[in-house]
Amino acid sequence: MPDIDLYAWPHNETSTGVAAPVHRVNAQGALTVIDATSAAGGMTFDATDTDVYYFAPQKNLGSDGGLWVALVSPAAIERIERIATSDRYIPESLSLKSALDNSRLDQTLNTPALVTLHLLNSQLAWILEQGGLPWACARVTESALHNRGCRRGLNPPVSRRLLAM
Repeated sequence: MPDIDLYAWPHNETSTGVAAPVHRVNAQGALTVIDATSAAGGMTFDATDTDVYYFAPQKNLGSDGGLWVALVSPAAIERIERIATSDRYIPESLSLKSALDNSRLDQTLNTPALVTLHLLNSQLAWILEQGGLPWACARVTESALHNRGCRRGLNPPVSRRLLAM
């Protein structure tokens, strides 16, 4: 589709747990943007397969809301900067250019609650101590299998192991 310049979808749909693959859409000039709020810290992905991978840390990472984090490709940075120079009105609170400029200064537009940063830092340190993202992904998968089996009235090996703990 020649008029589409951005493809976006969630890595994981929160309410159902359905996960979608992260892959670059093969469309000239189009960006691939992934909402990873309920996937970040618990699902693997290849950052080169997306232009923007963004999330708020309040789900998998057990922090408070009010903060977001993004991995942004050079192509996405170019698009952000190009749109910022256009005549499009963008409120400061929604300006990706402002967020980009602030991130380059290790700042945010608004001061996040310190507890949000503390919880995020603590959760990331804990995940790294346990073995990093591979460990976290295995833990999320085990939990998902356990929950799926319990909803169906089954007692899968995963839930037997958890119940024995």
